[in-house]
Amino acid sequence: MDDRIRYDVIGTPTAKNYNFITAVKTTGIFCLPSCTARKPNYENVEFFSTTKQAIRSGYRSCLICNPISHASYSDGMRNALKQINKNPTLNISELIDSYKITLKELDNWFITHHKLSLDIYLQATRTLKDFKKLRSNNIDEVVTTVFYNSNDKKEDCTLNMISTHLGKMYVAVDDSGVVLCEFIDRSKIYNQFKYLTSNRNYNFKIGKHVLINQVKRQLNEYFNGERKQFSVPLSLNGSTFQNKVWNKLRELPYGYTTSYKDQSIRLGDIKAIRAIASANGQNMIAILIPCHRIIGSDGSLTGYAGGLDRKKWLINHEKSNCGMAYQGTLSLK
Repeated sequence: MDDRIRYDVIGTPTAKNYNFITAVKTTGIFCLPSCTARKPNYENVEFFSTTKQAIRSGYRSCLICNPISHASYSDGMRNALKQINKNPTLNISELIDSYKITLKELDNWFITHHKLSLDIYLQATRTLKDFKKLRSNNIDEVVTTVFYNSNDKKEDCTLNMISTHLGKMYVAVDDSGVVLCEFIDRSKIYNQFKYLTSNRNYNFKIGKHVLINQVKRQLNEYFNGERKQFSVPLSLNGSTFQNKVWNKLRELPYGYTTSYKDQSIRLGDIKAIRAIASANGQNMIAILIPCHRIIGSDGSLTGYAGGLDRKKWLINHEKSNCGMAYQGTLSLK
């Protein structure tokens, strides 16, 4: 369906019969086409096929039409989803007790209808909400966000959001290099910001920085198949062991995949497979530190905090751009 036709459908009596998502650029909100909110101008609208696409593009769920709960469900599920949409920071344990549903039922709901786990949805939504507060420059709101640290020894860190072929990403830099580069719906993204503020004493501020521009340019070149190595400096904030693992990952050639076992051999400790896998999972600088190049010994994708669909795309993208045919299954195990 053409975008102009989608736009004309918004707010009409037949809009409830259409399955697409309307996102409003000026408010950062995504809605159902049947939403009763004031119809935005055409130039301010973006359309998606799924809620997952809208979230990955940096939009939050509308409070009026509540698009995260668009399918049929029990009263308990409907009320729980309404509360989650209104306040993504609420206590989930208390919520499920109140509405007589289980955590598994709630998680399955998100996976079935939105292709996102409950945890990923909550963390992405919380972070987007705090990002909006930080951008507002209202100090009373900023001090309540995950981006603010009241420690006197705090260090400023410039943060912004960039668009990529696989969705929007947060990029944060200090004066020495890239601190964080992550998809906005990355698993545990909220916890990463908490770690950087609490353990590394960063204070985040929205702004422009030459290093953010450099990341954006080099990622665009990477996604266009024009870049195979990144030259932007990094500022690693892991433990000594984590930094060692991450630096070793940076040595993996473009288009090359290896297993956790081979990675542990390269690091000189075959018994450290679990610890190395954990360090890979804690990587805060996606793509620039290519943890997506680590796969299972049987060729399966195993895990990736940015989503297995993205991992598969990244591997295939690199293979195709260096003329290599991948021999493994790349299955979503």
